[in-house]
Amino acid sequence: MNSPNPPVRHHYIPEFYLKNWCQRQEDNRLVEYKRPGPGQPVHSAFKYPKQVGFEKDLYTIPEFDPDLRTWIEDQFMGQVDSYAAQIQQVMIQGKSTLSHEDQVHWARFMISLIHRNPEKVDFLRNSWKKIYSEGQNAFRPPLPEGLRDISEDIYTKMEAGEFVRLFTRIIDNEKVGTTLLNMSWHVLDIHKGDLLTSDRPIFRSKSLTEKHAFMALSLNPKRLLLLVNRRNTFDKIISHWDKIASDYNNAIVRQSCNYVYGSHINHKRFIENRLGYGSPQFIGGSH
Repeated sequence: MNSPNPPVRHHYIPEFYLKNWCQRQEDNRLVEYKRPGPGQPVHSAFKYPKQVGFEKDLYTIPEFDPDLRTWIEDQFMGQVDSYAAQIQQVMIQGKSTLSHEDQVHWARFMISLIHRNPEKVDFLRNSWKKIYSEGQNAFRPPLPEGLRDISEDIYTKMEAGEFVRLFTRIIDNEKVGTTLLNMSWHVLDIHKGDLLTSDRPIFRSKSLTEKHAFMALSLNPKRLLLLVNRRNTFDKIISHWDKIASDYNNAIVRQSCNYVYGSHINHKRFIENRLGYGSPQFIGGSH
């Protein structure tokens, strides 16, 4: 059973992750950058992690009974984020290499960051609703009029239940998870520049199975997690050492939907010239 006061703010960019950009000693806030509309200047504001990266009732399933409506946020995402919060600190502190179990949990978290944003959730909901409705209309036998209201309620809950199954299976995708586990994992210390993050923080190649495949995620302003398929891809990225932060920042700012997050205000011009413009490029230049 879920808590009697379920959270209304469902964070698609978790608080524990964003806290690593709160480096203002006086108030422990980060900087949120956003462009209010096309062609408008980027706005910046100091905010606490709990104030950003969320949408109200994003994962709530209103068709479910009250004690189950926030199961995705309370139970599923809660477990994903709980493990990831501990593992992130291990990588940031560099105390030890990750165990296989830690890598499994962190891979799951990275996959969740790709699919848990409002736009993707809305797309999945609408797509599944259409597919499920068409299937039910084609195969559902007609019922006596007195039972139709009950039947509709049952089918509505079944549809919602199947969506929950679909959404969680996408994040728990064994094939994608195994692909990530088979890649080479590296945590890089960034000495020049500060890394940003955004509402689309995962930067990856179009395919994770191609020979130059990679996936990157900033852990804090000075540490970058990089997964690669081949050593020569890693060597190419390292050969552009002084550009790693700017290349990663360029990518995630360009691919962001609405918001970029940083540890200080000095990124505004950089973000102004990129937020909402163009496609990201490979870290370390073209390949």
